Amino acid sequence: MFSRLDANNNGKLEKNELPGGLQRLLERGDSNKDGAIDREELQKALRSRSGRSPQAGSGPRGPGRGGRPERPAPPFPKKSGAEKKQPAPATDVDA
Repeated sequence: MFSRLDANNNGKLEKNELPGGLQRLLERGDSNKDGAIDREELQKALRSRSGRSPQAGSGPRGPGRGGRPERPAPPFPKKSGAEKKQPAPATDVDA
């Protein structure tokens, strides 16, 4: 994750390299206040956030889940009474 986000390959994640949701992590984890977060600072911030040390293959949601947040299901439009499926009218097939 770190290497993918480090667009300029300087070994630090700067605010412009982080998606909006992760910018809070920079604010909390930048212990030396240089405006960027290095790998060590990131690990410390993640540990303090989850209450345990980060391990390979596990994320904030547990082992095997990859730590990716679950996406909410897309909303389905509500059907009005007119849109509900009505049974087909009976037809006289023998006629």
